[in-house]
Amino acid sequence: MKKTMWKWKVVITLLLCMVAVGGRWSVCKVQAANEDFRYVSDSAGTGIVITQYNGPGGNVDIPGQIDGKIVTGIGDTAFWYCASLESITIPASVENIGDSAFEQCDKLEILTPKDSAAEKYANRYNIKVKNPDTGNPTPQEPSTETPATPAPSTEEASTQTNVPEEKGTSLTAKKEKAKVKVTSGSAANPTVEYVASTNKSSKTVKVPDTVTIGGVSYKVTSVKDKAFKGNKKLTSVTVGKNVTSIGKDAFKGCANLKSVTINSTKLKTIGANAFSGNKKMTKLTLKTTKLTKKSVGKNALKGTNKKLTIKVPKKQLKKYKAYFKGKGNKSVKVTK
Repeated sequence: MKKTMWKWKVVITLLLCMVAVGGRWSVCKVQAANEDFRYVSDSAGTGIVITQYNGPGGNVDIPGQIDGKIVTGIGDTAFWYCASLESITIPASVENIGDSAFEQCDKLEILTPKDSAAEKYANRYNIKVKNPDTGNPTPQEPSTETPATPAPSTEEASTQTNVPEEKGTSLTAKKEKAKVKVTSGSAANPTVEYVASTNKSSKTVKVPDTVTIGGVSYKVTSVKDKAFKGNKKLTSVTVGKNVTSIGKDAFKGCANLKSVTINSTKLKTIGANAFSGNKKMTKLTLKTTKLTKKSVGKNALKGTNKKLTIKVPKKQLKKYKAYFKGKGNKSVKVTK
């Protein structure tokens, strides 16, 4: 009896809380809990949003109802860093899931009905997903039963493609351990900006040529302002061949960064203070011929090592010597 009472005990808090679900915010005054979940009422007051998981991990089922209300959402960071979570069954009633709800749940597989919000979420964030049989179909009279739609032929299936996310959508590339933002949702040429690494302990990082998320391959064409700023673990970076711009302060204050290689021949811009404060940085390799004096930002090399050497394309040697001499490191050596 005591166990049952505890399982559904309501914990009243006096503080107002803000709950993020699918990018929408709702205000609540009461947060409740059972043995495994903390939850609040949704913005309409008719459903439940799970805000925190307190269980042991493994295989988890999100209930269809809690306290007689339908579960409609999973809050941002609800399962954050739950490394022991292996699979989670999410009902079709869940319409909103926070962007970081399953951050760093590397073993996760989502089980959910086909075409549900949870399936779309899994595809967006490149999480493994399955569509188990969640129940019996609605009974129908034989005479009115709709015939099953035949599967598309191989030729038809080969022409079907996944649709890129809209511009401005934030995504996580699990394989590349990176957060990115869509800069072009064009089906012909989808692109993203590299926002940050999700592996904060790695000493070496590669900004990839492309990332594949939800079956769509996006070119990585830029590194965001402050993407790696203050990363004390970083010792070397390789930037992919499709990057055209490095943002302001992108690698500023990376105390142990020694070497940067930018493989892109398309690079046009290096932002202000991009490498400033990197006292151990002794090597920068560039393959682009598209930089100009104005496109290399102010103090891009300020505070870098006096022995810094920049290797550049032979035909740009003379110009690049002039471009980089006035960017914060008077001792920099530019070679071919």
